[in-house]
Amino acid sequence: MRFAGGQHRVDAFTATGSGQDTGGATGGFAVLDLVAGLAVGGRAVVSLGMTNVLDKRHHPHVNPVPQGPTTQPLAAPGRSLFLTTTVTF
Repeated sequence: MRFAGGQHRVDAFTATGSGQDTGGATGGFAVLDLVAGLAVGGRAVVSLGMTNVLDKRHHPHVNPVPQGPTTQPLAAPGRSLFLTTTVTF
């Protein structure tokens, strides 16, 4: 489970700070992720997982994009499925 509390303290003005919170305050959220892995031999691991299992719409407070006076919060990705393989040498 990943979670974050609401963020209501924002730095929207470049005259007094960085001005990187122009999207405004964001609410808290909690999302459920599931991951399972299986060792294959002595050197490989195969993992399968799903993030945001309940497909909850949420907004992270800091967006990884340039922000300006008209920036709106970007929604985080919805439900995602992934398969990974890790091999050690």
